[in-house]
Amino acid sequence: MALTGTLPEELFGFQRDSERFPCSLEGTLVMGGIPYEVECADISARGLGIISPLRLVLNSSVKIALTLHNKEMALEGRVSWCSRDICGWKAGIQLNKPIPYELGKCGQ
Repeated sequence: MALTGTLPEELFGFQRDSERFPCSLEGTLVMGGIPYEVECADISARGLGIISPLRLVLNSSVKIALTLHNKEMALEGRVSWCSRDICGWKAGIQLNKPIPYELGKCGQ
């Protein structure tokens, strides 16, 4: 049985080690080999906050393609939390490798 999250990661005691920046970027998330259009609502060096049309399974591996400052970024990570929102599903993606700080400031 697959587990899905319903509460934000802060309630589970996750500690952020990098500053988040709000943004509005279109992207493509690939999970289980199937691509889905998503919106990136915030970004940090180690993670993304996304809005997805579907509920994401906790701890599942995902790939996300985003364009930041005219540079295509292919990112990989895992779903750390997922909760229902009026716009669909909000989810936190913990990245496998940090992105450069300058690229993470997309909202600035």
